[in-house]
Amino acid sequence: MGAPVLATGGADGVARIWRFGPGGAKLVQSVSHASRDQIYGCEWSASEDDAWLLTAAADEVVLWDVSAGQAKVSYRTSSSGTSEGETVDVFDAQISETTHLVACAVSDGTVRVHDLRGGDVATIRPSNRGKVTAVRWRPSDGARLAAATVSGDVVLYDTRTWRLHAARPKPPTHVPAYGVRWLSESGAAQDDDVLLSWSNDGTLDFWHAQTHADPIALRLRGSEENGEDTGSADVRLDFPLFHCSLARNPASSTLVAVGGDGGHDFRPDRAVARFDLPHAIALDI
Repeated sequence: MGAPVLATGGADGVARIWRFGPGGAKLVQSVSHASRDQIYGCEWSASEDDAWLLTAAADEVVLWDVSAGQAKVSYRTSSSGTSEGETVDVFDAQISETTHLVACAVSDGTVRVHDLRGGDVATIRPSNRGKVTAVRWRPSDGARLAAATVSGDVVLYDTRTWRLHAARPKPPTHVPAYGVRWLSESGAAQDDDVLLSWSNDGTLDFWHAQTHADPIALRLRGSEENGEDTGSADVRLDFPLFHCSLARNPASSTLVAVGGDGGHDFRPDRAVARFDLPHAIALDI
């Protein structure tokens, strides 16, 4: 197995690819959006045969040829239902490697779906009350597309018809949802219909897309790590959660969530929550 590789998107409009080795991280490639606008979406595939990088900055989405450091496909997302002259931003973008479609989460409240081989496929509107913050294809077949919005909606579409398939019950107040991902992305094929979503109020939801009556399978609030490997203190996460990652092995699961309040006294060691989940994901959810 080669050295770990990481891609990052920066506020300077530059996406950087790093390789980690015994001496630390080494910058191996960088590509830049011409506008130098902040990169919100950064999706990376480190396949040895066909490494690619997808980035979104302002209204532009670019698929990069990593080895050449050049754009392979580039397109701009036009406004839909916004005032004349108003610009839109793409906050997230992801490729379905099974269908060759790109989904984009757009600030005008739509999800735009494009075909890498050319042409627009669909425009859907998960909510009438705000921006779309994240999109995620079901990894196994691309037959489902999940989307999260600032109004708190987390919805799931059938990509064969582009009709609504399921929706997470919204919290009592419209708390923004900042992200969503499939549990099967962690390598657990049996969880192909279970999703994780996270919100502005520090709440994480595991929910089953096929259970329409009561989809919430597990709702968590964090245990603050405080720099120690304890994961035992049950505290309220009173900061927004911006990103989550899940690692699994046959015996247990660990979820790491990262957030912050944007204050000047922000401390990274106090804005990382870790959940030890030895049984939760093994339930029939």
